[in-house]
Amino acid sequence: MNPITKLAFLTAIAASYTFAQDPLEIVRRSVGRDTENWNRAKDYTFQQRTVQRELDDKGKVKKTESETHDVIFLHGRPFNRLVEKDGKPLSDKEKAKEEKRFDEEVAKRRKQTEDANSGERRKYLKQREEQRRFAQEIPDAFNWRLVGEETMGGRAMYVIEGEPKPGYKPRDSRAKLLLPKLKGKLWIDKQEYQWVKMEAETIDTISFGMVLARLGTGSIMTFEQARINGALWLPKHAFIKIDARLALLKKIRSDIQVNFSNYQKFQTDSKFIVADQEPLTPPKQ
Repeated sequence: MNPITKLAFLTAIAASYTFAQDPLEIVRRSVGRDTENWNRAKDYTFQQRTVQRELDDKGKVKKTESETHDVIFLHGRPFNRLVEKDGKPLSDKEKAKEEKRFDEEVAKRRKQTEDANSGERRKYLKQREEQRRFAQEIPDAFNWRLVGEETMGGRAMYVIEGEPKPGYKPRDSRAKLLLPKLKGKLWIDKQEYQWVKMEAETIDTISFGMVLARLGTGSIMTFEQARINGALWLPKHAFIKIDARLALLKKIRSDIQVNFSNYQKFQTDSKFIVADQEPLTPPKQ
């Protein structure tokens, strides 16, 4: 290898290493991977259990409610079918009601699929486009800092912290409302550039609907994903701790936990294949 070729080779290696260590580019690549995951998630059905706890001013639980849904994509859009409420199976009457709702939805969506201009279809596609625009704002809306590496579920992770970038003006309306008032931390898989865990905290009050509702400083959100079938990453756990006011008068303190499980791959012959979900372990604190 002549000196010039050797120098070019070493320079390319150094450049690729620097690129891989750039937290902005790591985050940008992870956002792209997340979009790919969503497109492939339509091949899976899963179970979603939501537990909401209402808290008093001292953080003591006042009330707990829970629901479990089977989630399946019908003609390209998710449908939630209730299977359990407050830890108890549905009554026969409730089951019949859900089955009827499911059958009606299948028939309706089949008809909508044949009509590419149906209102429901346009509404869903608009929501997906809004979510895509919001996600695309994330890399540029923060100053990112690579703070270390950790292992989760036997896999090496980049650990990256982000704080709002001064002077950045988001183009998306939701991004404009939320991103300047959040700080966060990401765990991103080093091999596949998938984000595995996200933690976010409000650092300023967020107002909704002409200040009729306000989400207070210190509200916390976490989100985790798991590797499914050795091919893609899908939601595993979400947690939201809320300190808010409605109509600027009623104070709300609650937390919501959502667990996603029982991923099964849905095939066109109506068979379900149980997905292999790789376990995650929380990062060291």
